Amino acid sequence: MAVVLTGTVKSARLLEINVKKTNSKAQLVALDIADEIGNVYPCQMWPDDPQHGELAAAIDNLRRQPVQAIFSGYSLRMRPMADGKERPQINFIVTNVTFGRNA
Repeated sequence: MAVVLTGTVKSARLLEINVKKTNSKAQLVALDIADEIGNVYPCQMWPDDPQHGELAAAIDNLRRQPVQAIFSGYSLRMRPMADGKERPQINFIVTNVTFGRNA
């Protein structure tokens, strides 16, 4: 069973990451997707996803687009904040991202 998120892209950006296994750098696609009632889901697509190159190339045109994505996983960790406190942060790993009115 898969979880499908339907909503609108609130923000889209590429983030440079360090790949520990290969000791190299790569780009991560980061999307914030708002659902129909305003919940915002921080989503990521990793470089090993077959669709990564397509989304990375179109990153500047994704904002405010209707979108549908399948959650393929998630990561939850404690993140240090500017005020010195740590807070939990979740990121959803997405795949099969589609855009348009039928999304």
